[in-house]
Amino acid sequence: MPATTETKSAAEALSGKLLDAQQRNAAFFARASEIVAEAAKAVWASEMDMIRQESERASRLFQPAEGRTPIEAAAACSAEWHDNSEKVIAHMREMSDLTRKCCWQLCDLYIQSIPARPKNGA
Repeated sequence: MPATTETKSAAEALSGKLLDAQQRNAAFFARASEIVAEAAKAVWASEMDMIRQESERASRLFQPAEGRTPIEAAAACSAEWHDNSEKVIAHMREMSDLTRKCCWQLCDLYIQSIPARPKNGA
């Protein structure tokens, strides 16, 4: 049975809609990938900085306490521990902020991807 003009028009319209949907989906996933890559890059940079700081701190711990009494060395170690604890807490907050930002950006992207509903309810 040969295709009618109506059938051809419907197929062309459907084909155009499918192409539009595929383009929107490709753009959506491309942007989502960018968001995740940006977050991963920021996390990686922060983690590497934290590792560098921890390495420096660890190397200082094993240096001899020349010219210091055991009490002075213990006080210095305690002060370093306190300072390091604050840095670790700040680092955890930064990781939380980066994760939250990434999640909200993905959520916003999803919301923007939902097509507007026609006003006539169709």
